[in-house]
Formats: sequence, structure tokens, C-alpha cells
Amino acid sequence: IPVDLGVDTTICEGTSIILDAGNHGAAIYEWTPGGQTTQTITVSESGTYSVAVTKDGCKVIDAIKVTVVPALNVTLGNDTTVCPGNPVILDAGNPGATYLWSTGETTRTITTDTAGLYTVTVSKGTCSGSGSLRVNFNDMLPVSLGTDTTICEGTSITLDAGYPGAVYNWSNAATSQTITVGDAGVYSVTVSKDGCVGTAQIELSLVSAAK
Repeated sequence: IPVDLGVDTTICEGTSIILDAGNHGAAIYEWTPGGQTTQTITVSESGTYSVAVTKDGCKVIDAIKVTVVPALNVTLGNDTTVCPGNPVILDAGNPGATYLWSTGETTRTITTDTAGLYTVTVSKGTCSGSGSLRVNFNDMLPVSLGTDTTICEGTSITLDAGYPGAVYNWSNAATSQTITVGDAGVYSVTVSKDGCVGTAQIELSLVSAAK
């Protein structure tokens, strides 16, 4: 009776493999472990599986070792929006794997300055995984000075335009990230960084100090 389960094999976590002892008519099948009596079994866990096939008084035994390896985790991160002129590097991780990007590139990392949806399929051994990320480019920098506010006469408030290292142009001619003001009025700022520009303003009102 020819019984051959094949060579020892490796499968990826989350998948399964069918072991086939062959069609031998009215033969009797007994698998170990599990005790199944069918011609085929489906396994998804590591272990050594053997089958005894008995027909016409003859008994043949064969075995195979199945090894389950961890599945690939492919994470490109969250969708992102960046300023024009600032290419984005996408990294598929999993050193030593093979890669196929939707752009046709086959490296672990790619650099793009074009908006769109990017996907990658990563293969390593018997396992594969995929990930995707949408890249957007926007030349508007979100700047906020907070809501209009009121302070007491004789006090001051510090306004912060954010984005350390940017270029600032305040309505009072200041060029720093923060300014401290104590006079009523509307204060505005233009912030430029990495090809993006944003503006914001706030109105400051005064109330008389209690006497």
C-alpha cells in the first residue's frame, strides 16, 4: 500500500494544511494524534502526525512533522497628511522578507511625494501579509491661538503659535513662536514651515481691575 504524507512542512499561523493518506478503497485509516478514521485530515497546529493504513491484512504507517510559524505583521501606520515638498518614507518592516508595493517597488522602504493609497505585500518563508496607508499632501498648516479671551487690565497673556522652528510673522511685527500681550485688540499670526503656511487670530478684551 503506497502511503506518503510528504516531507516535513511549515505553515503560517492562522492557516492549515490537509494531510492525505491516499485513496486505498476499502482501507482502514487511523490517525495519531486525534484518532480520526478518514482518508484526509486538516491540521493547523505544530506536531508530528502519523497515519496507519490497513488493507487486506497489510498495515502501512507514515508520518509527517508540521511546524507552525508566527504570521507576518505588516503595519505602515495611520493615514497621514504632510506638506508639499516633504517626501514620506513608508516602511514595511519585517527585515529579510520580500516586498511588493503597489508602485511596483520591491524594497523594504519606499519614498513618495505623491498623494494616494499605498499597499504592500510582504512574504517571508511560507507566510505573507499586507498593509496599506493613504498619503495626503496639504499646504494649509493648522494654526490655533485659542478662543477669544478677556483678561484684567494690568495683566498679560502669552500667545503660542506652535510648530517650533517655523517662521512666524505676527501682526505686531514679532517673529517669535510666542508673544506676551496685555493690550486689547486682535492679534494674528502667519506660520510657515516645511512648505506649509497657516494663519490664526485671536481677539483680546480687557476688563477693569476691581478696586
